[in-house]
Amino acid sequence: MDCQKLSDFACKYENFTDYKEEFETFKNGTVNSIMKNEYNKLDDLPFKYINILRNLNNLIKNNNLVVKNIADPGCAYSSLSAYISKLYNVDNAYLFDFDIVSGKNILQEQTQIFQATGIRTKIHFYGGDYFSNVLNIPDNSIDLVIDGCSITHFCGNKDGSGISSWTNFCKLIYPKLVSNGYIIISTDIKDIDINDKIHTIENISGATAEFLYPNDIIKIFNENGFVLVNTPIISNDRIVLTNLHPLRVISLVFAKKI
Repeated sequence: MDCQKLSDFACKYENFTDYKEEFETFKNGTVNSIMKNEYNKLDDLPFKYINILRNLNNLIKNNNLVVKNIADPGCAYSSLSAYISKLYNVDNAYLFDFDIVSGKNILQEQTQIFQATGIRTKIHFYGGDYFSNVLNIPDNSIDLVIDGCSITHFCGNKDGSGISSWTNFCKLIYPKLVSNGYIIISTDIKDIDINDKIHTIENISGATAEFLYPNDIIKIFNENGFVLVNTPIISNDRIVLTNLHPLRVISLVFAKKI
């Protein structure tokens, strides 16, 4: 199904707390004890991570997806990538982030986490500029890309950066995906106003800053070789950050068009 507007879909709205119980199960299944405590400080992570896992399970069950090679554009300490690798016996994990995050060497942290899972997933870590490093992935090799709100930040916070980030990402990742490859996203999106009704956001487009509206993201993917394949879920809950407009979270799944 090709979709140009989010309003073409029956969007669902759910609260962050709806995923708390499943998120506790996820945390208990990870080997990153440091991040287990950090996760408790971020109320939106249950929505983001569990929706990624739920969408992945649906693709495996309903679309016969076989996950052998994954890419995580903003991996941080890679608990989610490690968890997926552990569940599905992934062969290769292509991980991207800064070399140092919160004072910790990401490659060292990742190596420890993946080794502790007891599986043989091979880590390919690239620190620094994602747009340069993604070229190291072999063409037609990636079954799955996951993003828990990293891509929208790749071009900083200048005007139009969200459009540039998503557009560049789509153009560069398209040749890396296999013919039936998928991208699962749980990302922050721009809200209209904290006092506006929750159901108005799905029909809005035209954001030009770091955070985009849902329709803007979907349009960029449509124009760069992808199709939206899930019923999007938008959070009822908002993320309110100092000096920023209100944000919500959306969960989207895109497939590579052939």
